[in-house]
Amino acid sequence: MNPARLAWTAAVATTLVTLEARAHEGHEHKVMGTVAAVDAAHVEVRGTDGRLQSIRFAPTTRFVRGGKPSDAGAVRPEARIVVKFTEAKDTKIATQVELPSTAPTPAR
Repeated sequence: MNPARLAWTAAVATTLVTLEARAHEGHEHKVMGTVAAVDAAHVEVRGTDGRLQSIRFAPTTRFVRGGKPSDAGAVRPEARIVVKFTEAKDTKIATQVELPSTAPTPAR
C-alpha cells in the first residue's frame, strides 16, 4: 500500500472513531448489577458482566424502590440495582436509580 493511501485510510478511520464516540454521548444507558460502594455523590455498580462502573448522582436523579419514589438513602452495598444514566466527557450521571421492593418475610 502506498504511503498516501495509508495516510488517507488512517485519517478516515480516526474520523469515524471520533464521530462514533461523539454519537454515543447524550443518550441513556443502563447498567444492572450489585452495589459495590455508595456515598452521597455516587454509586459503584458491579454489572452483570463483572465490570465496575462509577456513576455520579445529580440533583435531578430519581430514585425508585419497587415502582414508588425513594431517595439515595435506600441505596445500600450489596443491593441489586438498575441505574439509567447519560454519559458526557467521560462522566456518567444517573438519571434514575431503580431498587427492588423489599421482599416480604416468609411465613413460618
